[in-house]
Amino acid sequence: MKKLYFALAFFAGLATVVAQSNNPFNSRGVDFLNSFTILTTDYQAGKIKSLDQATLDYYSKTLPGRPKATVAMAAAVVDGVKKSTPEKVIEQSGLSPAAKDFLKKSLQSNSQLDNLVGQVNVSKLPTNEKEIVLTSMAVTYHLRKHKDRQQIDPDRCTINDQPASCASVGAGLGIIIGTAICGLPCAVGGALIGGLVGSLKD
Repeated sequence: MKKLYFALAFFAGLATVVAQSNNPFNSRGVDFLNSFTILTTDYQAGKIKSLDQATLDYYSKTLPGRPKATVAMAAAVVDGVKKSTPEKVIEQSGLSPAAKDFLKKSLQSNSQLDNLVGQVNVSKLPTNEKEIVLTSMAVTYHLRKHKDRQQIDPDRCTINDQPASCASVGAGLGIIIGTAICGLPCAVGGALIGGLVGSLKD
């Protein structure tokens, strides 16, 4: 029942979205939240039976921003969120130490995301790493703002021993894994799968 209320609360807040003005990838966070609402609602209604290619293709064509996903990527994201730890996935990502540090900090519930985005914007991270990190921050920002309004998805996970939203952590790991497997076009698709799996954690 708790998970059903989670889905309904997300759906109720779909229309009201706050912008992260200093993040050039803010729109990805908006698309993520709107898509996540639809996916969560469909999952609770029993419409998502498996993550086969037909299902992934359907949502890729119908969700905002047309997120990309493959069966192999979806399976890797599910395994990463369910069977590993956030720290391990981030450490094994192949990203630079600075990018890893930004990601770990941003997924903690007590992080100041606007400040972190500003630091990333002026950092010397490679362009592709900036895009990955800022996309993750945009997703986390919109999940957090929505979560604060609806008082849902309590911080049941941790990263670096700090409390974190399981949906945000799952989405962040999904971005890392999705990008590693099929490039930046799969970042939001990976985030959606990871966020959904993370939000269902007990």
